[in-house]
Amino acid sequence: MLNPTVTARSAEFWTDRQLQQFNDAADTEHSHKELVAQITKERLKAKLAALSFDDLIGGMHSVSQEKHGRALQIAFRESPEAFGDLVMTIIVHAMSEDAELEAITIAGDC
Repeated sequence: MLNPTVTARSAEFWTDRQLQQFNDAADTEHSHKELVAQITKERLKAKLAALSFDDLIGGMHSVSQEKHGRALQIAFRESPEAFGDLVMTIIVHAMSEDAELEAITIAGDC
């Protein structure tokens, strides 16, 4: 049974307010994701432009993970170019993951 002190108008007010709060939260989350994506792109670009030994070694660590073993084996048998391209792709992917983690930290501080 409805509380007699709650009118239809007040119930409508609270429903509208909750909807607005939900929409505001969704907008904030969307803006945060866009900010993280923008910072990630910038960080990755900077990492690639100033490629360090640490970036390469960190990326090579990713190459050594078992999940890449089969693909590396196939590329190795295919050609040196295919192998090199795959290793480079894996390293860039690892650098991108690092850039995204950095972006999340930076965006969280904003």
